[in-house]
Amino acid sequence: MDPIIYNSIINQNFACDLLKCKGACCTIQGGVGAPLQESEIKFVKEFQELTLPLLNERSQEIIRQNKTIEKQNDNFVLHCIDNKDCVFVFYENNIAKCSFEKLYNENKINWKKPISCRLFPLRLRNNKLMFEPIDECADAVLKGELSDTTLSEFLKEDLYAAFGKDWYLTNVKESK
Repeated sequence: MDPIIYNSIINQNFACDLLKCKGACCTIQGGVGAPLQESEIKFVKEFQELTLPLLNERSQEIIRQNKTIEKQNDNFVLHCIDNKDCVFVFYENNIAKCSFEKLYNENKINWKKPISCRLFPLRLRNNKLMFEPIDECADAVLKGELSDTTLSEFLKEDLYAAFGKDWYLTNVKESK
């Protein structure tokens, strides 16, 4: 069944402002890492070794021990360090970034990162897409207002990847 997306989310202004938030979505306090779909586990396992040169010693050790994925309430999530940083986070100019995404952008792997990360600040709950920004996203909302960019436009490529172009055209494009 296709997820439901409400007009209020489709038309929500949003454009990530990485220089201001410093990659806060990769370092959310609370201990539960990014949700993984079962189909994504194979990519994490296949590509995690390639991330090692980008990561700090603690992350490298967790990867070597093959403890990057945890099961929480029948769901798979990525491991967090000290209930905060994703195990695959590295820092560049004081900004938290995803090592998988860096390798993807360098054409070294063919998987960008977990779809839950790609869609943030959208979360899929009970087959509904919900807007769940963190405080650090306030500048992204402002940037979206100033540039007249909506969340659905900003995440278009990722919504395509998650649900398909037809879903996007039917549920997002026609609702604007």
